[in-house]
Amino acid sequence: MPDLTFTASSHAELVIQVRQWLETAESTETTPATIVGKSAELAKDALRVVADAAPKPIAESDLLKALTEMGYDVTDRTRDTLLVGLGVATEVTDGSFVRKAQSSGEAAFFEMNSAFAKRLLSRLVRE
Repeated sequence: MPDLTFTASSHAELVIQVRQWLETAESTETTPATIVGKSAELAKDALRVVADAAPKPIAESDLLKALTEMGYDVTDRTRDTLLVGLGVATEVTDGSFVRKAQSSGEAAFFEMNSAFAKRLLSRLVRE
């Protein structure tokens, strides 16, 4: 019987790991809509990292909680708007625009992830 194990230092980190695993288990197809969704989750993860890195008095403040929640809301609204735009572009161009964007978008998505990870690691190492 196969065994699956997740190791995390917090509940939030565990949820992220499980979500990522479920996404990879459900579909290996990368579409523009998937890229938009994954980018939104990456932005939310970055907000969580920043919020978790704050000193305890700041992390527990209503201001930081409100700013973090605003960041989540803006990310969700941006994701939804982009998905609507992709839907319209698909309808208007019979899918040709989205097919062209998909091939270049996949590379850009992974490059953004790599660049973001490098910046994040360099900042964490400096501190």
